[in-house]
Amino acid sequence: MQRSIHVSPQKPWPVAMGLVVVTALLAPLLGLDMVVGTGYHDTQRWMQLVVLAAVAVWVLQQVRRDTVRWPSRTTPGLWLGLLAGGAGGASSAMAAFPLQAAFELGIFFFLSLTAWRIATEVALASNVRIPQALAWVTAGSLLYGFKALLVYGIALVAGGQPHPANLIPGFDIFRFFNHGQTVTLPLLGLFICLVQGEDMCSRRWRSAGWAALVLWWMLLFVTAGRGTLIALVVAMAGVGLWRQSLAWPWVRTMALGAVAGLLAYGVLYVGVPQWLGLESFGFLGQVVQRSIDNPGSSRWALWSCAADMVQQHPWLGAGPLHYAQFCAPLGIAAHPHNWVLQIAAEWGLVMVACAAGMVLCALRALRYRGARLQPGDTMNQAMLTCWLATGAAVLLDGLVSGLLVMPVSQLWIAVYAGLAWGWTLSPALAQYKALPPGWRWAVGVCLVGAAVVFFAGVATSHDFASALETAPESELALLRPRAWGYGFFSVPH
Repeated sequence: MQRSIHVSPQKPWPVAMGLVVVTALLAPLLGLDMVVGTGYHDTQRWMQLVVLAAVAVWVLQQVRRDTVRWPSRTTPGLWLGLLAGGAGGASSAMAAFPLQAAFELGIFFFLSLTAWRIATEVALASNVRIPQALAWVTAGSLLYGFKALLVYGIALVAGGQPHPANLIPGFDIFRFFNHGQTVTLPLLGLFICLVQGEDMCSRRWRSAGWAALVLWWMLLFVTAGRGTLIALVVAMAGVGLWRQSLAWPWVRTMALGAVAGLLAYGVLYVGVPQWLGLESFGFLGQVVQRSIDNPGSSRWALWSCAADMVQQHPWLGAGPLHYAQFCAPLGIAAHPHNWVLQIAAEWGLVMVACAAGMVLCALRALRYRGARLQPGDTMNQAMLTCWLATGAAVLLDGLVSGLLVMPVSQLWIAVYAGLAWGWTLSPALAQYKALPPGWRWAVGVCLVGAAVVFFAGVATSHDFASALETAPESELALLRPRAWGYGFFSVPH
């Protein structure tokens, strides 16, 4: 028998949202790689695994208490998700390295679980939870900006010419910082739009938001992240043309932040070094020539290898994570820098169709919620604009980058998905229907079983990575990180 329970006005603390946002913010700040001794990427992967495990335990506890708000069985996204899970499981089982495939299958399963849990927390009080999450993002961005400026100041005092990558601390490859910016830059702009009022507290938070936004744009220009920059500009222009005056407050905030960030870059990273007799800091001055000399940055070879994999394994793919094994002879990267080709090559065309369907379901949900908004509801109109633009930016940047597979950007995408998803659900979650005990037991067993398989995948993939790190360098191809420091599963011969 089903029963309905009314949600009390006192909202519970957003455990999943807090854990994931704080972990994503602290990952490049703490410098735990010095303690763990595994490098930034692997340390951030461990942090990601810990927070995903914590969220999974929390969800299991909520299932036991019967306080989980389940999606309706008529929701198309639910059935697409189940189909995607089945296709991913079949692809992993048929892969050459099933346990390594289980690693990435588990990552995406528990990221999806995390995004759903964040969404249910946000839905209970979106007008409180969304500004709360954005305030945390703002504070963390300011802390990282302080760290980056400290490194910049040390470089000036030392009088040497720093490599631009050294100006972005906390990442093995500074492009991974750009991947996170694709999500966090729009959120910083949204926070400024949401902070209203003229009291002292509001003014301080608004000033903090502007400082963080300008810092973030400045650091984007320092790194000259072409994928992130183009994706954001196209997304801003797209929502501006589509939503016109309704999008203007957010678009204007982002544009002003970009102009101020460019000016700050020109003063701090170009003018000051040249005044001190040094060359300009940063990559922005080289980006035009670099784009002319190598517009694809070797991506054509990566995409061609992915296309070959699709031809060999069209429906279920070669197996999650397996691009790193098949295309290791290229010696370029462990992923194709294109999310469509990556899913098609590793998970198969069935999964591509599921992913496209889920994107369309998300867009439909956003449009449905937006249709019920009043034009004068500036806060919710800004949120809708931001959700649309951020989603577009992630999809566009993912066509030329690996933001879909790096630990910090994966966490940020889960945060964004949870916030936007929860915002669309907020009017409909005043009540929920409980599951019968038998169904709760089934869900609990599935969660535990998925965790066991995932743990086996983590252990196996890490054992292979550890063995590769001690192998002779002559036997190793140069690959960028994927699951761990080395992307492939066995030493190539």
